[in-house]
Amino acid sequence: MGALEVNLNVLVLMAILVGSAALGYVFRSAQIKSAKKKILALEKEMLSSHAQILALQEKLSRLQVKDKSNIPVIPLKSVSSTEEKVGRAAE
Repeated sequence: MGALEVNLNVLVLMAILVGSAALGYVFRSAQIKSAKKKILALEKEMLSSHAQILALQEKLSRLQVKDKSNIPVIPLKSVSSTEEKVGRAAE
């Protein structure tokens, strides 16, 4: 069997390693930048939806307070504990 002889300069090997590392770094930093943009967009969307929910809750609470103020409250006669016991015994 014949031996396959490959002559490779050390400087060329180092250049290939440095170039591939730089290319990998650039590719990964672009991925991270893209992911951060997506995360920021989603956070803005969540904040917007939460703000809308809070605004609707505020309107709802104002309407509830407004409705409560228009309803007349009729005080009921309170039953004392002795009258309550007598009422239960009669049943």
